[in-house]
Amino acid sequence: MANTEPINSFSAIRFRSTMKAIMKHIHLLSTLSLVVGLAAAFLPRATRGHDEESIDRRTHLIATHNAQARQTDFTARREQLRGLAELTAGYEREPLRMQQFSQATSIDQLRRCAEPWTLLRIHINPESRVKLAVVSPPVSLTVGDKSRFLLEVFNEAGIEAPLRIRAIDRSQPGTVDAPWCSVEILETGHTSVALTGEQREWKLVEICCKEVGFREIHFSADAGQGTQDLGFRATADLLIKCLPRTQAP
Repeated sequence: MANTEPINSFSAIRFRSTMKAIMKHIHLLSTLSLVVGLAAAFLPRATRGHDEESIDRRTHLIATHNAQARQTDFTARREQLRGLAELTAGYEREPLRMQQFSQATSIDQLRRCAEPWTLLRIHINPESRVKLAVVSPPVSLTVGDKSRFLLEVFNEAGIEAPLRIRAIDRSQPGTVDAPWCSVEILETGHTSVALTGEQREWKLVEICCKEVGFREIHFSADAGQGTQDLGFRATADLLIKCLPRTQAP
């Protein structure tokens, strides 16, 4: 009988070598799969992180640009309002108040600075109804002189239409203009009769009394047909003393 032990030994050795090679390849494949899996898990996160960082950077740049634009717009409005205030009656008697314009950093501060020269305030609600109120009435007016004051507009409706104000003679039926008083909104280099649609703006209004004595001025305002408040709050009364030129302060 032939001796098969060397053949069996050789086959066993070959078998073990083959198995080691296979196990080595399996280990390499497992390691490679693990690396690929980790890469697949972490690379999207890194990409998302980069994208989020880019978005954050762009958002910051946009916010910075918008803030600068708002500041530029506010500065322009502040100078516009100051220019209007310089055209009003008695502004030269308020030098400290005028200096405060340059220190104002918000619309509310501008309102407070402008109040000494603001005669009337108009509120246009979201339904475009107009309400009128007296803010800082003058002590007296000089007959024949054209006195100028600020008119503040709070335009919640954002409408863009000509603003109209009238002095009504209450002694006459209907809405007849008072013959002894004229009032109008002026066109200037700073503003116009038309509303701009801005929520807050100021106009320049001019009043001229033609008769001496205590007079009650009945103001009426509107921004087009149908804008007067249904409760007749688009009117305001002002009792003023009209002095002759010889008694003017």
